[in-house]
This record gives sequence, C-alpha cells and structure tokens, in this order.
Amino acid sequence: MKALLWSAFVLLGSLWTAVAALTARLARWLLETATGAGAAEALGSAVQAPLPEALVPWIDPVWLAVPRELALDAVQWAQQFAPSPEALMGWVSPLVWTVWGLGMLPLLAATLLGHWLISRNARAPVRAEPGR
Repeated sequence: MKALLWSAFVLLGSLWTAVAALTARLARWLLETATGAGAAEALGSAVQAPLPEALVPWIDPVWLAVPRELALDAVQWAQQFAPSPEALMGWVSPLVWTVWGLGMLPLLAATLLGHWLISRNARAPVRAEPGR
C-alpha cells in the first residue's frame, strides 16, 4: 500500500513539475515575443481583427465591441505602467518555481500523512473477542 501511495506521489509530482516547466518556458517565450518591435501594435490589431467566418453564425460581432474596446484599453494601460519585458524575465521564472514548491508541499504532506496512517494501521494488533 505504501508503494502505491509513493508511486502516486511521484506521478502527481512529475505532472506538477512538467506543468511548472512548461509554464516557465511559455512565459519566457511570451516575454521574448513581447520584446519584439511592434508587439503591442500586433496585439492591438489582433483584437481589432474581424471575427472568423466559422464563428459568425454563432457570435454576433456587435457583442464583441465592448470587450474589444476593453482589451485595447488594457493594452494601452499595460504599456504605460507595466515594467519592460526584460525586467519581467528576471522574476517570472523564480515566481513559477516558487508556486511549484508551494504546490508540492501539500502533496508531500498528504503523502507523509498517508504513509504514517498506513504504518499505524499495519501495526495495530488484532484483538480477539473475549469468550471465543
């Protein structure tokens, strides 16, 4: 039973680690892409792009007017107040791995608790009923 418990820990920990690694790489890629010339303009033009023809029967383009304006305002706001992408690269990866560590702690604690409970129940003596 302990082997199954620790195998589950290793599997879940590996999946969590893979998600963290992919997130760190994706964040780095996005920040490197954002440093390219005209990244904000490209995002602004993507927000203003017409709706794909396959979605026109399902979504009325009028419904997207307000969300598009909000997205453009958010991009303009972010350009004014957000630090440069080069500065963000320095703390994004440590932040991702800190969140990874904070996610691994409850997983490890639950596994250790399960290990202890399994060990405790395995050592409990079986009591015979009196009179039998």
